[in-house]
Amino acid sequence: MTYLENLLATVFSADVGLSDSGIARALADIRANPDRRELDGLRDELQVMLNSNDADWVSLLGNEKSEVIIVDSQEEGRKFIVDNVWNPLFTEK
Repeated sequence: MTYLENLLATVFSADVGLSDSGIARALADIRANPDRRELDGLRDELQVMLNSNDADWVSLLGNEKSEVIIVDSQEEGRKFIVDNVWNPLFTEK
């Protein structure tokens, strides 16, 4: 399981049921962790996916491992990841 798949399954999955504030706390904990492997791994994976025309955002967000959100298009899935994962983790505040 990739860093991103793990994050989606443990933080964003509907089965987990975290509130918006719970998700925000989990992402803040990842940013604050002095062991940078998870954050660096997420950044590397996301940069590859965001720069690829072959990324399958729809399957990433809804599959047998976890169901985060059902999206109707690759663009909608990409936007969800940017808004809910990339921006909170990698956009300076």
